[in-house]
Formats: sequence, structure tokens, C-alpha cells
Amino acid sequence: MSGVSPVDVDAVRTVCLMLGPYRNLTTLTAAIVGLHPNCQVLNHGGMQVFRNNTINFLGDYSDERFEAFIRFAVGASAGGERGQHGGSITRSHAFGPRFRTAEIYRQRYGEQLVKDEIHSVFWKESYRTTRFIRENQVDLPALLTRNEKLRFLMPIRYPLDCARSSLKSGHAIAFVDEDEPQPMRPLVAAILDQIVWFFQWQDRFPDRFFWFSENGFEQSTVEALAAFLSVDAEPRWCDSALDAFEVERRYEYRPAMIEYYHQTVQDKLGDRPQIAERLMKMAAGRARGE
Repeated sequence: MSGVSPVDVDAVRTVCLMLGPYRNLTTLTAAIVGLHPNCQVLNHGGMQVFRNNTINFLGDYSDERFEAFIRFAVGASAGGERGQHGGSITRSHAFGPRFRTAEIYRQRYGEQLVKDEIHSVFWKESYRTTRFIRENQVDLPALLTRNEKLRFLMPIRYPLDCARSSLKSGHAIAFVDEDEPQPMRPLVAAILDQIVWFFQWQDRFPDRFFWFSENGFEQSTVEALAAFLSVDAEPRWCDSALDAFEVERRYEYRPAMIEYYHQTVQDKLGDRPQIAERLMKMAAGRARGE
């Protein structure tokens, strides 16, 4: 991937990093952000960033590293390939034939991969970023104090679907031993732990951490997302975002698994009743036989 781009760093108002597990609406969310005329999205590329001290501003912050990361992200998103290597979000599976995203993007931008005027740089590398922050005990309060542009975002997919999809894709190995008799249960618990961790930070920095759930994505959500990224809530983009937000709900679960899910949500998020209720509502109609 290219590491240099003539991007106007001063025009960039926000840099938003995704957090949370994989298989958690991350690609769909990044694709929707990528439909905005002033948002530039880098898909993956974590191995390049976290191994390069000149652009890994999370490891040892400086304004120079932060600006170098912006240039790298824009340059890398001008090409690349699908998968962990990273590149343009248009190379991701969210731009495959099953989704409306590719058609919406082509109608507006054709083959253009880098926007003419970039106000927000968005990096979709959720779990690697989360793991780096936690394992290296990154001082987020100090980082956020030093840099007013930095933002963090986490979408929330139905955690049972997130867990099942992680098992199918092989991403579950980051959390649990897939050979254990019932890997779904510890995996669901691990996913909910990441959600709790995110909300603990949002409590402290509500203007710098943004979330939405799959059962709460509506016009007001899109407008709030635009405000969070400091870009215009352009009507055409808002319509495109709502049009492109297609979430597969093809899995069903045994009643015992849903009961376990409800109890675990209550145990971990019972002190946040509104959030817990929204998470538990995701299970409605998803038991086998319903």
C-alpha cells in the first residue's frame, strides 16, 4: 500500500477509529461512512500501522506521527486489496453484489477512490485497535487531551449473531478456544465485555465515543454520526446511508442460548437499563421455532 498522499491535513477535522470485535457491522458501517463526499475510509492495514513507529500514533503519540498516519491512511485507501492487507473500503465485501453500497457509490463517485475534499479520516480496524489499546495500556485520557480531532466508534450487532459469524469466519480464535464444547457462551461473554469496556470510556468522554445498535439505526442516528465526524449531514448522504444499511438476520438460536444471552446482558449491563433493554430486544423472534 502506498504510504504517502498529498492530503491537506489541516482540512481534516476528525480522525475516527473503530473499536470492538470483528463481525460487528464494522465493514457495513465503514462503507456507509465511505459514501460521504468528505469522508475517506481505510479498510484494515493494522499490521502496517502498528509495526511502523512513524505512523503508529497510539503507541507513542506526537502530532507528527498523527499527521503521518493521516497521510498514510489516505494514500493506502487509494488502492489496496480486500482482506487484512487493507486499502480502499470499496475493496471490502460490503461492496459486493449482494449489497446496495457499490451501486450507490458508483452512481455518485464513479471509479474515484479518494475524495476531493477530506474532512474526516475513518479507520476500520476494530479488534486490532482495541487489542493494541488494551494490551499496551494506552493512556486514552492523555491522548484525547492532546488531540481534539481523535474519535472512537463502535457499532453493535446482535451479540449472538456477532459470535456465530465470528465462529464461522475464524475470528473467534482471538477470544476463545473454538474446540471447547460450547464456544458460543464464552464468546458472547467476551463480546459483551468489549461493549462494557467501550461504554466505560464513553462515560468519561461522551463527545469522543459514539455507538449505535443494529436495531437503532435511523435518520437521527445518521445525523448524529455526521455531527460526531464533523461533516455535513448532507441529505443525499443521509438517504444513501439508510438505503445501504442492510443487516442479515439469518441465524436462529435455541431458547437456552437466548436465555443465557439475556442473563449475561443483565449481569454485565444491568446498571445501564436502557442499553440492556435495547440489546435484549435484538433477540425478539430469533428463537428456533418462532
